[in-house]
Amino acid sequence: RTMFLDGDNMPDTLCIQLNRFQFQGNSFVKLNDRLAFPLTLDFAPYTKPPKVDGEGTEEDGEEAHTRSDAMAVDTEPEEPQLYDLKGIVVHSGQFSFGHYYSFARDPISGKWLKLDDDQVSEFDLADMEGECFGGVQTTVNKWTNCVYKTEKSASAYMLFYCKQRSA
Repeated sequence: RTMFLDGDNMPDTLCIQLNRFQFQGNSFVKLNDRLAFPLTLDFAPYTKPPKVDGEGTEEDGEEAHTRSDAMAVDTEPEEPQLYDLKGIVVHSGQFSFGHYYSFARDPISGKWLKLDDDQVSEFDLADMEGECFGGVQTTVNKWTNCVYKTEKSASAYMLFYCKQRSA
């Protein structure tokens, strides 16, 4: 089922929690599947409710639906609902143990910062895939030349997007 957001009442800040933990068998596990996310999101395609053919009517105290099961999405051009990525919370480790750290865009300088406990350093967005997207990494043992594929233990857990201001 597809849900649509109310485009007239979108919040200034969107907090998106990613499903990184799942119950399997008799315990929880961390999901490190690769998930890329953009620096800018346009929510316009998700803010227009679908059109419904017909309306419900009441007969003998029971509601009879005369609308078609098919729903047509409005095809009018939509005004963009643009949001810029401003912050990321990353979890590194497994379900039962690990470490959280963050990346945030400085609102004054526009530079990205890595916030890890008491350490604050500049962060290059070119490293975002390795730090935040999860997935599989390939390493080569320099002594045996063997290639290993392992799951990355660090992956984004929460994303913070702020609405772009109209010019």
